Amino acid sequence: MYGYNGELICKVTNAPKLYNVFWRPASVGTHADRQAAKEVVARLANDASGEGGSGRGGGGSGGGYRPPGARRNGASGGSRSLSDMLGEKTSSTGVIKRGVRMMNKESNGSCPVGMTTTIKEEGGKNAAKNKARKERKRRAQEAAEMKAKQEAEEEEKKKQMEAAMKAAKGADPTLMNEVELAKKIKKLKKQLRSIDALKTKDKSTLNEAQQAKLLTETKLLEEVGTLEEILASR
Repeated sequence: MYGYNGELICKVTNAPKLYNVFWRPASVGTHADRQAAKEVVARLANDASGEGGSGRGGGGSGGGYRPPGARRNGASGGSRSLSDMLGEKTSSTGVIKRGVRMMNKESNGSCPVGMTTTIKEEGGKNAAKNKARKERKRRAQEAAEMKAKQEAEEEEKKKQMEAAMKAAKGADPTLMNEVELAKKIKKLKKQLRSIDALKTKDKSTLNEAQQAKLLTETKLLEEVGTLEEILASR
């Protein structure tokens, strides 16, 4: 919200959409009138002096009515361009520079309608190059993110396939190769040796887990025998 003099009073955030804006009038004398710019006063003085010598009833040379823009340069009759009246910067050829926009520096471009603005350069001839460079950088970043995502998905699929193959080999030992069979047999025999060590102890001193381990001896012996038969047939 802006005051009568163009100063920012408050800024509302997280507000609903605003579709209508109105100026709230104030009584005469509530706010001090803004002083006219010195450039405007000087231009009015020049226009008045030019009109006195060449206007209606002035008797000067040139005759006829001339608009204020033509009277600015006196007898030369020069006219002001639209860019001059708007106060826009022009190049040496009189053409308005590209890449220039009207912007208020203090309010970061969010000034009320009708408030005087300042001019800020916005890249000029290098704007296209900067835009193309940013676009290439954005595309490269998207390509890198896509590649990383694909690699992560492939790694996850690989892990799932390995887990499925391991489960299948556990259910069907014939799918194992010779190295895997030898490792499995070695692991089972190690468990049988730990069971033999438990047999030498007094059963009353064994806990529930150790007693349950003793009951797996028969199953382990059968599994070792099956694996040895498969390995011998290779």
